Amino acid sequence: WNCIRRYSLSTLMAAPFTGGVVDGSVVAVNTDGGALRGLYLDGTSLYVSDTAANTVEVYNTATMTLSRSFSVPSPMQIVKDQAGYLSSISSPTSGAASILRYSTAGVQQAQTITDVIAPTSVAINPTNGYLLVSDDGPSQQIRVYNVSGTNPVFNSTIGVYGGVAASSTGTIPG
Repeated sequence: WNCIRRYSLSTLMAAPFTGGVVDGSVVAVNTDGGALRGLYLDGTSLYVSDTAANTVEVYNTATMTLSRSFSVPSPMQIVKDQAGYLSSISSPTSGAASILRYSTAGVQQAQTITDVIAPTSVAINPTNGYLLVSDDGPSQQIRVYNVSGTNPVFNSTIGVYGGVAASSTGTIPG
């Protein structure tokens, strides 16, 4: 099984809660042997990607109790954008990976990103709200998308095609 442990930011020690196991600071999240692939904390809710169960589980951070869960095919890393929507890498065992968008209530939105060969992580640029997606495919770049409209719009890449190993020996592109 997999678990999540809660810590106090002020003491950096385990922070027990009612119903916690082990030392009172642990909640068992996944009991089928699958791995947890993504966590996102927004202050009052902890979003947990349970890839094996094809769900995102939402925990109340004060009580560490399960508030709700919703279906996402093979969810991996997850992030919340400035408009309050969740973007999750969906990486099924067969077929291409994609970035799917959901409301915090678990309603899938129309916006889907399918042009990343091997997405490995997602983040939001706090300055402009753009979605950053790292691509472990041949490009080895970070792909940048404007997700503020009805459809995600590819904006740019960060890094050179092929990644750090693409340039001459001894130089790191920047």
